[in-house]
Amino acid sequence: MRKIKLTSITRKPQNRLTKVSMRPNLLDFTASGQAVIDMPDYSEISFLENFGFSPIESVEQEIKDADSPERAAFLQHYVDVFKKTFTEHPKSYIDDDKDEEQFDFHSMSRTSIRFSSVKLLHTTAWYMMGHLDAEINAVKRHLDELECLGIVVDNLEEFIHLIRISKDPKEACARFQKRLEIGYVKAQYLLNLPLAKVTSFDAVKLAIEKEDFQKRLTFLEQLNQPK
Repeated sequence: MRKIKLTSITRKPQNRLTKVSMRPNLLDFTASGQAVIDMPDYSEISFLENFGFSPIESVEQEIKDADSPERAAFLQHYVDVFKKTFTEHPKSYIDDDKDEEQFDFHSMSRTSIRFSSVKLLHTTAWYMMGHLDAEINAVKRHLDELECLGIVVDNLEEFIHLIRISKDPKEACARFQKRLEIGYVKAQYLLNLPLAKVTSFDAVKLAIEKEDFQKRLTFLEQLNQPK
C-alpha cells in the first residue's frame, strides 16, 4: 500500500468522513493532523482521469525545473507530442463544482479508485513518467464504457425489455450477451448501469466524447514510444 500525505487537510468533525465510511481503512490522520490516504495499487490510478490535462505552458515551465535530465526529456517529449496531437486544449470531464473541502471517492475496480479534491504539487505530466501504461488502460476502459453507453442509447427499449423479462441479474446478463452480441464484461457493465446516466447521453454527445478519447489514446500511445 502506498501512502499519500495531504498536507492541506486537517482534522475536522466526523461528518467530513461520511463519504468514505464504507472504506474505513482508506483515510487516516497523523499525530500532527495531516490526512493520509492508503492508496491500493497506486500504479493503476490515472492522473488524467482524476485531474485532467494541465496547461501546456505549465509543463514547459517544469522542463526548466525538472529534477533530472530524464524527467526534462520526458516533459519535452510530452510537449512535442501534445502539440502534434491537439489543436486545442482537451476538454475537461471533471466536475469543477464540487466543494473542495469534500472528499469524493468512487470505486472504479478492485484495483483502482478515482478521487477528487486533492491538489497535485506539479502538473499531471510530471507524474506520468513511467506511468503511461496505467493512463492508456484508463482511456481504453473509458472507451469500452462509451461503447456500452452507445449500445444502450441505440437500443434503449430493447435494453429495458430485456431487464423486465429476466427473472434475475444472471439471466439479464445472459440475455444482454445474446441479444446485443456483447461479451460478459460489457454485459455486466450494462447490468450495473444506472438509467439516470443513460438519459444524460445522446448519440451525438457519445460520438463527440468517443472521438475525443480516441485522440487521447493516440496521444498517450505516441508518448509511450521512444523519441
